Amino acid sequence: MSALTGLDLPGRAAALGLTCRQYLDLARADPRVAADPALEGGGLPRLRAWLAAGRPTANVNDLIFVGDVEIGAVVRAVVEKLPMPVLHHVVTSVVVIGSGTSTGGLCFDHPPTLPAPEGDHVHLIVLTRADEGLAAHECAHSWRNAPSPPRAPAAFRAALADDQCLCAALVKSDEQGARLAAAVIDHHLHEERDTDRLASMWLGRHVTQDVRHTARRERARIACAAALPTDEEKS
Repeated sequence: MSALTGLDLPGRAAALGLTCRQYLDLARADPRVAADPALEGGGLPRLRAWLAAGRPTANVNDLIFVGDVEIGAVVRAVVEKLPMPVLHHVVTSVVVIGSGTSTGGLCFDHPPTLPAPEGDHVHLIVLTRADEGLAAHECAHSWRNAPSPPRAPAAFRAALADDQCLCAALVKSDEQGARLAAAVIDHHLHEERDTDRLASMWLGRHVTQDVRHTARRERARIACAAALPTDEEKS
């Protein structure tokens, strides 16, 4: 559910800084742009920023992709189908790496970079197979993530340490730990379903990730992170 869900036409237009006529023109040009699934999470501030910037356009040929050509071809085909605000976001704010089909790994002497957008950071998408649904799903994650300034390496490491502490609490065998783990996994699955819904709207066909596989993967991630030595233990 987005912040605009349930608002009438004048309310939706005002929330985007538009007149009713401008909002209707926007929705008619591409109904996906202002549809509720695209305005959840970071989607609303991203659309507002795009409108305020004068609705800039972008070309899929400017996409920063490196890696397997099989994956690159699929990613470009997906990005070409995205609504213009999202296409512009992906081309100007996202680096996409693909490895897992013709290569098993990659190393870059000069890794591709993009300047950080104002008030936001550069996103990184990594894909291991040539799958349109998966590519659209990860683009949807990037669009839905709330804009935030770049993090310094120390802040990034601190966030990883916080996640490790949470994972350690989740793997405790007591009832509280089990309940907390179930709540965290349920929240994660809810986010995955909402992201699938947005990717499906963009592609015009049903996109879904295997929820049971996602749940198993999240449990495995939690267990693995909890088993790693903490910074205190390393020192």
